[in-house]
Amino acid sequence: MFGFAMLAMPAVRANLVGELTPKAEAGDLVSQVELAQLYEKGTGAAKNVKEAAKWYEKAAEQGNLDAQLALGAIYFRGQSVPKDSREAAKYYMMAATQGNATAQCQMARLHMMGAGVPKDDIEAYKWAWLAAGQGDAAAKKVVMILETRMRSEEILQAREHDKTVEELKKLDLPKPEQAPVLEPIKPESLEPAAN
Repeated sequence: MFGFAMLAMPAVRANLVGELTPKAEAGDLVSQVELAQLYEKGTGAAKNVKEAAKWYEKAAEQGNLDAQLALGAIYFRGQSVPKDSREAAKYYMMAATQGNATAQCQMARLHMMGAGVPKDDIEAYKWAWLAAGQGDAAAKKVVMILETRMRSEEILQAREHDKTVEELKKLDLPKPEQAPVLEPIKPESLEPAAN
């Protein structure tokens, strides 16, 4: 009985790929991510990282954080696609700006190396500082490394940027007022009033 269940698993997963593909093609975000993961892992279909990247890209462009991270890693490593640090940075940046600590740490590393983005320790520190503030252990190490090679003025400059962002978030800015509802103009209201 156990052996039969094991033999049926690939058929079930292959069915899943067949079910997910039309949904993914129609733009369903969840199906795109699931299909990409199946192809990346080789479950239910032959392992095909290039096909996974195609589906991750569709999901990443719709704002999916997992897809953005996966695609950043695929391009950075050059897994079945040409290694491309600029494309990796593009997708890591999408995830980093959504507040993902892993992506923020990756942006810090890319700026430290000048891979796909300009080499810039201040920018690297900004991203590492944000990620470290979320408890990311790797980012804390990046901050320590950067602090050994940066001047104190540069560190302060990087931290000031972070303060500015946080201060703006805290401001209680007035909300835009809703436009008043206007009454329709009646022709009799345009005539001069009789005295």
